Amino acid sequence: MKLGIISDTHDHLPNIQKAVKVFNNEKVGLVVHCGDWCSPFAPDFFEGLKCPLKGVFGNNDADIYAMLRKEKNYKVKIEFTKRVLELDLGGKKAVVYHGDDAAITEALASSMKYDVVITGHTHEVVNERSGKVLHINPGTLSHYRRGVVNKKFTVAVYDSEKDSCKIISL
Repeated sequence: MKLGIISDTHDHLPNIQKAVKVFNNEKVGLVVHCGDWCSPFAPDFFEGLKCPLKGVFGNNDADIYAMLRKEKNYKVKIEFTKRVLELDLGGKKAVVYHGDDAAITEALASSMKYDVVITGHTHEVVNERSGKVLHINPGTLSHYRRGVVNKKFTVAVYDSEKDSCKIISL
């Protein structure tokens, strides 16, 4: 199974639409969002995505209650889990967490419970293996990254059959 991974979109609507095209071209079976969607209208910009969308919330989501109330009325099939999302990806166990607490991220990675730990928050790409655990952070679609203007917008695609991830620039 191919999994599309996106995080920290921060209401950058044109980049969300570019990411949807990438995920459709890659023929992913599911997309996960690692949080920091920001505004309740952001999920509507995933319209046209040809697979389900699941997501967690981050530390910068404005009105998660409005998003939860609107969950069934978005223009795309979406399912929210507040903080942690566990997935079975064709025999590979994955966990999605925003990543805003480094100790929790480390605990998830070192628990050996998961094959894949997927986070966001830092706006920095991570595609690293430590033992059997692959840690993926797709980066960001935001214009702001670590105090500077960001010009590198990225998403990730994880292939569970190959147990590998590629980072794709938009």
